[in-house]
Amino acid sequence: MLAASLLAFLSFGGFDMVAAAGEEVQRPEHNLPRAILLTLAAVLGLYLTVTLVAVGTLPAARLGTSSAPLADAALAFGGPLGRRLILACALLTTAATANAVLVVTSRIVFAMARDRFRPIRLAAVSARTGTPGAAVVANGLLMGTMAALGTVTASAAPGGFLYVLHFVPPLVALVALRRRFPGDRPAFATPAPRLVLPLAFAASAVLVVASGRTGFALGTAWLLTGRAIRARPRRLP
Repeated sequence: MLAASLLAFLSFGGFDMVAAAGEEVQRPEHNLPRAILLTLAAVLGLYLTVTLVAVGTLPAARLGTSSAPLADAALAFGGPLGRRLILACALLTTAATANAVLVVTSRIVFAMARDRFRPIRLAAVSARTGTPGAAVVANGLLMGTMAALGTVTASAAPGGFLYVLHFVPPLVALVALRRRFPGDRPAFATPAPRLVLPLAFAASAVLVVASGRTGFALGTAWLLTGRAIRARPRRLP
C-alpha cells in the first residue's frame, strides 16, 4: 500500500496545475477552487470506475504481474478491439498530459525567471505569439531527456518526492497566513482546517517516505542543482 500510494498520488497529478495558470484566469479566487475540486471529483470517479471494471474482469494477481494491466483487462472485457482502444487512449492521454505539464512548467519557469530566481533569458516572451518560448524549449528538452534516459520506476521515485514536497510550502504559507490574519475572510476557505491541514502534512510526510532512498537521493540532487543555478532574486514589492 505504501509503495503504491506514491504512484496513485502521481496519477492524480494535474489538479494543482490549474493554479499555475492563475494569472491567465478570470476571477481566480472563484474559478480556481471550483476547477480544482471539479477536476478531482471527475478524475476520482473515472479512476474508480476503471479500477472496478479491471478488478472485476481479471484476478488481482494477474493484474499485479502484468506489464499492461488495463490493456489485458480490456482484452478480456472487450476483445482485441477493446485492447486497441485502450492503447490508443493511452497514447492520446500521455500526449495530452505531456502537453499540460510542458505548459505549466514553462509558465512556472517563466515566472521564476521574471522574478530573477532563474536566468533572465528564460523570461523572454515572443513578440508575435506572446508565449515564453525560451522556457518552453528548455522544459521540452528536459522532459525529452528524462523520457529518453529514465524508466517509469526511476522517474517516479524522484518525481514523486519532488511532487509531494512542492505541496509543503503552500501548506506552511496557509497556516502562517491564517495565524497572521485571523479576521480575514478569504474568497475560498479551507473546510475543517483543524482536520484537513494536519492530515495534509501527515500525508505529505508518508508519501515522501514512500519515495524511498532513491527518491530522496535523486530528488535532493535535483534541488541542489536548482539551487546552484539560482539567479540573484530581485526585491519584490
